[in-house]
Amino acid sequence: MKIEFLKQAQIAVNNNSCEFIYDTDIQKFADVFGLNVEYSSEFAKRMKQHYSRDWETIAHTGRSDQYQPIESQSESSMKFNDFLIKAQAMVDANSSTRIYGADIQMFGSRFGLCPNWSSEFSDRMKQHYVSGWWCTDTWVGLSVYALDGKIVAVSTKTARKNYESMDFISKEACELVFDIVVAQIKSELTIDELPSEIDDAWFDIKNATIVPAFKE
Repeated sequence: MKIEFLKQAQIAVNNNSCEFIYDTDIQKFADVFGLNVEYSSEFAKRMKQHYSRDWETIAHTGRSDQYQPIESQSESSMKFNDFLIKAQAMVDANSSTRIYGADIQMFGSRFGLCPNWSSEFSDRMKQHYVSGWWCTDTWVGLSVYALDGKIVAVSTKTARKNYESMDFISKEACELVFDIVVAQIKSELTIDELPSEIDDAWFDIKNATIVPAFKE
């Protein structure tokens, strides 16, 4: 979000000059954290939703009569390549906030495949959280997936019940993981041994008096 927009929005909030101002339901914010709470009139009075056609967006403030010094805020943006460099350094140093073994089924679903859980894959593919927080009993936030210590994907999840958004950092990384998933599925393939004979009844179903069956 641009600082200039925040400045203009804060001025409009301070002057109470927005075209529409509504009370806010606390559940809207609770959803972000995966929580369920009852309606709160106190929260609705404190948290206002300010809307202006000029912004083409919505601004929320804790209190409409309290000035918030947004001039002291700075734009926090980072080039993606710079982020990958810093994240890779965290992976190399094993200094991520949380590290988990990845589930191959999550990656398989990305390709429309259903491999069985693999301990080998979980040992090779690790989820490193660059930043995060607890949502009930689940750690969520911004993370990277590293295969054999090299980042192949970036993931975000904002709440326990929310969908995890994961993207590969390159086509090569995507193909590498795809090949591993396919290899896992191939290793799981089983074919029953074919019978040595086929019952003659299969060729004379109309006159058969018994249910045809394979002979072992």
